[in-house]
Amino acid sequence: MKENDIGIFLQRTVYSESSVIVSYFTRNHGFQKFIFRGAKKKASHLFPLNLQELVYYHRPESELGNLVSAESTLEVQNIPFDPIRSSIAYFLAEVLQKCLTHTEKDEHLFSFVHQKIERLDKGEDLALFPSSFLLELTYHLGIEPHVLDENSNAFNLADGEFHFSDTADLNCSTDVALVLLSLLRGNIPDVNYSMRKEVLNTILLYYKFHIDHFGNLKTKEIIESIFTP
Repeated sequence: MKENDIGIFLQRTVYSESSVIVSYFTRNHGFQKFIFRGAKKKASHLFPLNLQELVYYHRPESELGNLVSAESTLEVQNIPFDPIRSSIAYFLAEVLQKCLTHTEKDEHLFSFVHQKIERLDKGEDLALFPSSFLLELTYHLGIEPHVLDENSNAFNLADGEFHFSDTADLNCSTDVALVLLSLLRGNIPDVNYSMRKEVLNTILLYYKFHIDHFGNLKTKEIIESIFTP
């Protein structure tokens, strides 16, 4: 059955000399994987978080669809060409690939990612963008942390709770907890490279606690290196 959809490109894997297996988070059907024959000739369109109009056929006997065409719909100006933005895009695409494998249609999540792609392409001061994105994504994944006390200064990653305590959580320093709280409240604090790295590592650890088989990220070292002073 032939279908049309809008998809956010996440990942590709070599399938043959001219074809690849590609994964997308689509507007109408959630996470989808396709065989894209002849895709290597169109590799310039297959960059992480690229928004594309998809035409494909579903095969009832297979989890893989047959992707016929993928045309870019969002005219990004900077992500493919700016090393910082493209590195962030690779990182976020890997996170989404791990988190969305079993998702179905979710218009709110699709809209959220779409808006963040536009922000990544055109926004400035992206130093905390990956951490902020991951924090906001927890809401859509149903694993958002809860703030138990307005004067919270500690974050229990295993329980997913911010609270007030005289001692910091084993997995999260007081300084990191306060930065995370600031991000949750929509503020972007001014922090140095060391703190940005610690904040991001803490959020990734939080994902490991709450997302099955999240594991380690291949792009983690890249995302850490791009903001090295």
